[in-house]
Amino acid sequence: MMNKFIEIEGNDGTGKGLAISQVIKFLQEKNEIVISTREPGGTPLAEKIREITKSNEISQNEIFAENTELLLMYSARSQLLENKIKPSLSMGHFVTTDRFSTSSFAYQGFARGLDLGNIEMLEKMIVGKYAPSLTIILDCPPEVSISRAINRSALDRFENQKLDFFRTSRAGYLEIAKSDPVRYKVINANRPISEVHMDVLEVLSIWYKNLIN
Repeated sequence: MMNKFIEIEGNDGTGKGLAISQVIKFLQEKNEIVISTREPGGTPLAEKIREITKSNEISQNEIFAENTELLLMYSARSQLLENKIKPSLSMGHFVTTDRFSTSSFAYQGFARGLDLGNIEMLEKMIVGKYAPSLTIILDCPPEVSISRAINRSALDRFENQKLDFFRTSRAGYLEIAKSDPVRYKVINANRPISEVHMDVLEVLSIWYKNLIN
């Protein structure tokens, strides 16, 4: 059964923020109530976890264990689900998020090399039936996306990873997309914004039509 939950994914610098703005505008023009959030974050406690996971200072003072990173991500996700996503969906609202659990499979699973079976276990325990029914993956060569991120602002702990990390996470996203072509839609983000947004709106329009019919 489809829910009203949309996830926007991709490496940093692929244009997720702009795509989310397009999604919100589209839904609001349909007179829908849209709750927009992000990961990690979205609640006061989850935002504190975000600060920890993205901090360059922490990783300079001690080894940031990969399992710790994974568990922090799912801790923040649990807070977001229980305090914002589930209540919003129960009221019939639409929810759009800048990242969700697909990031954990791409980043902690494929890029970090953590056991995908363990991530699946956390996914079942924390997310369960509340996985998004639409995940738009913005795909872009890491050389391009990282240069965009550098020009945008100072790099955080994740953005400071080596290029191979983002090559592997990109490959992970594309592999994940093959597992469920109904949910996952890959859009080439290495094009002019207007072209990317046309594809986002096309995917969104089809999904919305199927949802309400």
